Amino acid sequence: MRERAFFYGSAQAHPNRMMSMSKQTTEPALSNDVLWGCTAIATEINRPEHITFRLLQRGLIPAEKMGAIWVTTRTRLRAHFNGKQAA
Repeated sequence: MRERAFFYGSAQAHPNRMMSMSKQTTEPALSNDVLWGCTAIATEINRPEHITFRLLQRGLIPAEKMGAIWVTTRTRLRAHFNGKQAA
């Protein structure tokens, strides 16, 4: 039961784990910026995977294909959906 409480974000489940999570948020914003694969991109933009795949195929999402895998960055996605040019 304690693991389930931690999974849902309870701070009482395991204080050491919660502390390590807070340390991760102080890292630079670009440390985990790259999104590999359609599933990761779909999760980031909160859309179903099949819809995201169609958007990627049509070029409506800023991403490149490396072999068989779609790759983009969170920075590019946020800039695209906020209507700004990516740096």
